[in-house]
Amino acid sequence: MSCAYIAFTETGLKLAEKLALSHPGNISRGGKNGVELSDWTAENFQKSDALIFIGAVGIAVRAIAPHCKSKATDPAVIVLDERGRFSIPILSGHLGGANDLAKKLASICGAVSVITTATSGRKRRTATFSSLSVSKPSAAHCSPVKWFIMIRSGKSQALDLKMFSRQTRIIKPIFP
Repeated sequence: MSCAYIAFTETGLKLAEKLALSHPGNISRGGKNGVELSDWTAENFQKSDALIFIGAVGIAVRAIAPHCKSKATDPAVIVLDERGRFSIPILSGHLGGANDLAKKLASICGAVSVITTATSGRKRRTATFSSLSVSKPSAAHCSPVKWFIMIRSGKSQALDLKMFSRQTRIIKPIFP
C-alpha cells in the first residue's frame, strides 16, 4: 500500500517518520513554510493508496472533500493527532483499507484506533455510555486519554483499562 503523509508541526513530522518506518511513503510538511495543502491532496489523492494526515480532522476533511468520488475508488484516509493518541479512518474504511491501516498505525505509536463504521461494531461486543465512575480512587489521577478501553467478554459490564504503565484499573459504566 503506497502511503502519503502530511504533518503540520515538528511533533507531527516525527510521528510521520516513525509510522513510515513500517508503512513507507512520502512525508510532507504542510502549513507555514510547507507544501500547499490543496496541491498535495490533489496529487496524492490520485496516486496514493492511503493519505495520512497528522493533525486536525477538520483540516483533512476540508482538504479531501473536493476529491471524494466513490468508496470503490477513493484512497484510504486516516487522521492521527500529532501526539499519536488517536488514529481515525475518515474515508474508505472497508474497501480502501482505512480501518485496518488505522489499527496498524495505532499499534505502532500506542494510539487508540477510532473505528466508526457500523459493520465493524457488529463483529464484537460493544457498548455506549455517557459517563463513567472510577471504582479505584487512584485511577482518577491518571489521564483518561491514555487508557485503552476493552469490554470484558461475557455478561460483565465492567471495563478493563490498561494504562501505559501496564497497571489495570476497573471502572463501571453508568447507563442513563
